[in-house]
Amino acid sequence: MEKRKRCIGLAFLGMTLLAAYGCSTPSPDAETSLQDSAASPLPGKFEFTTALPMASLAEYPEGFVEDSLRSLDTASNHLTQLFFPQKFDDPAVNAIIKKYCEEYAKDYWPDRPIEEFAQSEFSMWVVDMQVTGDLLSIQWMEQSFYSGSAHFNHGNPCLNLHLKAQKRLYLDDLFNFSGTHSKARFCEVMDPGYPLDLNALKPEELDRKLDLFVGKDSIALCFDDFDRGPSMMQLKASLGDVKPFWSAQAMRTLRLETR
Repeated sequence: MEKRKRCIGLAFLGMTLLAAYGCSTPSPDAETSLQDSAASPLPGKFEFTTALPMASLAEYPEGFVEDSLRSLDTASNHLTQLFFPQKFDDPAVNAIIKKYCEEYAKDYWPDRPIEEFAQSEFSMWVVDMQVTGDLLSIQWMEQSFYSGSAHFNHGNPCLNLHLKAQKRLYLDDLFNFSGTHSKARFCEVMDPGYPLDLNALKPEELDRKLDLFVGKDSIALCFDDFDRGPSMMQLKASLGDVKPFWSAQAMRTLRLETR
């Protein structure tokens, strides 16, 4: 998978760090409880790691609770930990959220032969969540590690759901790029460096499945480690700044036409 291959390609970049700091992670015990596993593994020798503590959202919106899945595949020594919201009395929405997490985690499953990695792990937990009108927007932190990697890799996967229609919404469902409100103009709004900065957001990056979080007062485009630089990146703009770009569907979903 593309995301996993990126991790493999980066495995050799930190050999100097490995030698200097002894960055490693212990093999998780299959019997470890979810509570114990909530603290990401820390190398014991030099206490040097890029692992982030797994701290899920403290308070979920009304009507939602946290659920989790944890599995350890003993054949490949691959640990998967998923934390996600579930909505009371809405099995269709719950199934979409759970399936999204499971499908996302598959991108980090070790390929065969398993001898390539002595151990690996993937975790994702909720860091932000917003209900606006009929739109549920969820942002996770994801963290992965493979033996031989220089460090943990991270990202902010996002999921947007229409609660009443019980379906996933993508970037081109929420925004209408046309005329004076083109993708190029959207890039100007989201990234002040556009178009002069060579590393600025480009119109071709506005892919249908680009991770987008719709917060209370702003939106954020989320990029994983090494998508646009060595660390995660978010490009943010206020809801007012992107108002001309909302599609008619988004206006109804967010109930913006009544504001």
